[in-house]
Amino acid sequence: MMSLATFRFIGKHAGNMLSGICLAAILAHLVGKLIPGAQLATFISLSLSWILIGVSVIVRERHGKQDSLVMLSIEPLPLVMVFITVVLVVACVVARYEPVAIVGPAIGILGTILGVLFYGAVIAGAVQKRKLEADLANKPTESSNQSLQPTPSRLVSSPFHD
Repeated sequence: MMSLATFRFIGKHAGNMLSGICLAAILAHLVGKLIPGAQLATFISLSLSWILIGVSVIVRERHGKQDSLVMLSIEPLPLVMVFITVVLVVACVVARYEPVAIVGPAIGILGTILGVLFYGAVIAGAVQKRKLEADLANKPTESSNQSLQPTPSRLVSSPFHD
């Protein structure tokens, strides 16, 4: 059964997520004044970003510092979504005011590709860091300089050996 503290914890974060959705609605309305077709996409993207941030915070606080692969993939996603949204809004504004729509779509396509590549690089880096930490934790302790390890041939040819 859930305790009162758990309800308060979830309620606090749910309130934060709802306020973020209200902020997303305001920003989407402002974008809709510039580009009516981008209003809904902006609202959905910013709302999902804010909800993902809230879920990330809830999971992080409930599970402490344990970084699961799911958490490592969720945390950078809101930033990438907001970046792609901003790039697409800028691309729509540029395309709207240029005589031949070339630069606007190019900005949109390149910005989206850059956002996806950034997300992939962050995930790959997180997975690689996790593997490295696991390898270092399982590695037996030994000297990093093998030339200092005593061997029978070094003991015999040593100038200090009698």
